[in-house]
Amino acid sequence: MFYSNKNSLIRKVFGMRHLSYIATATVLMYASFCGAAQTKHVGEDLFIKNACASCHGSDGKMPIFSYYPSLAGQSKDYLNEQLQDIVSGKRSSHYSEQMRLVVDDLKLSKADANSIADWLSLQSTPAKAKHSAKSSTGAKKAIASANGKRLYKERGCAGCHGSTGNNPILPNAPKLAANNSDYLLNQLQGFQTGERSGTIMSAILTGIPKSELEDIATWLGK
Repeated sequence: MFYSNKNSLIRKVFGMRHLSYIATATVLMYASFCGAAQTKHVGEDLFIKNACASCHGSDGKMPIFSYYPSLAGQSKDYLNEQLQDIVSGKRSSHYSEQMRLVVDDLKLSKADANSIADWLSLQSTPAKAKHSAKSSTGAKKAIASANGKRLYKERGCAGCHGSTGNNPILPNAPKLAANNSDYLLNQLQGFQTGERSGTIMSAILTGIPKSELEDIATWLGK
């Protein structure tokens, strides 16, 4: 009887310890999950707080003007690099200068910028446009798009940006097909004029006529 009670007591003690371990592990897992969730959304909070959505859309996918970039789904490295290029003046177009003034006015820290870039990189990439030939305008765009697809391949664009323009090979190469064609054409011309500098793109685009750039932008853009 004594041994039976003793064994029963031992089982109860070990059972309580087992439950305690499970409870502790559950609490730690929940705390870890909450911490990860909080970290994940810091960038979103900063994106909203700093009014980034007023130009780039609530989730970074729908800029209010066709000359503004779509940010969602771009890599964190690329987004951070572009922001630094804007601040330093490497990107010196009219729109980049506007952005530089905004960043300067916000006093955005590198840590906050990195959090925003991290959140944006986790968002899905906007769908690529499909150009219908049902109208005369649509027919022209469809022809330009088909020509742009051919030129994109012939000019070797896929070597850095991937076959679809949305699967870059290099970590600091942007997803192109997520943007408006107006924005893409403006950036391509900016590389030619020197408004965007510091990359191999200026050399690659030397001598390429505007008509070809327009067709490539039409195929990639929306």
